Amino acid sequence: MKRLQVAEIFDSISGEVGGFPQGSPTIFLRLAGCNLECPFCDTAWANKDLDSKPHMTIDHAVEIILEYPWNQLLITGGEPLIQREALQELIFRARGKRPKMRIQIETNGSLPVDDVHLVDYWVVDCKGRDAMGGVPYSFNPGKILDNNTWVKYLVGSEEDLDSAIGMASMILSQHSLTYTRGVVRFAISPIIGKVAPEVVIKAILSSSLPITLNLQLHKFIGAR
Repeated sequence: MKRLQVAEIFDSISGEVGGFPQGSPTIFLRLAGCNLECPFCDTAWANKDLDSKPHMTIDHAVEIILEYPWNQLLITGGEPLIQREALQELIFRARGKRPKMRIQIETNGSLPVDDVHLVDYWVVDCKGRDAMGGVPYSFNPGKILDNNTWVKYLVGSEEDLDSAIGMASMILSQHSLTYTRGVVRFAISPIIGKVAPEVVIKAILSSSLPITLNLQLHKFIGAR
């Protein structure tokens, strides 16, 4: 029987861009382990001491998730796609138990998303060179999906910000021609203390592109 290595399951508000409105009640499934070591990671504890993280059966994880009344499930990490087979089974079972539940996966952008199904929304990170501080990183999510996908570019310098604007221009122009349902949504997320939000706002307005500023609402208000 497949098992998932789980860091935590809890409920809180949705704090960042994606298919769920910021501030809306959401169930969080945080999986343990990651294939990257990002220097800015705010959940690095989920990737360490993996022997101490429980391996839950799919049924047990779904049972805990369904104890919460909300119809929004956000799956994050760590990096959830390193457990993709068990993750897919969990998605199937959660859907079967609560058909109205909407599911969003947040991924670090280095692993393909193509073969994970029944996901309503994707938030796919892209990490700027300076944000990564020299840690090797390649943006390679496979097929960028449609307007149910957010690309969230993390910037650690004004050079990263310039690169983010360039990627937004490329992706938005490509997908406005490819997809009739809309465009991939694009957000820029500054690392606070590295790039001021007002600098990002100025760059977005100057670009004339439909880019969203992403700030982590839950951190500003002290929520989990």
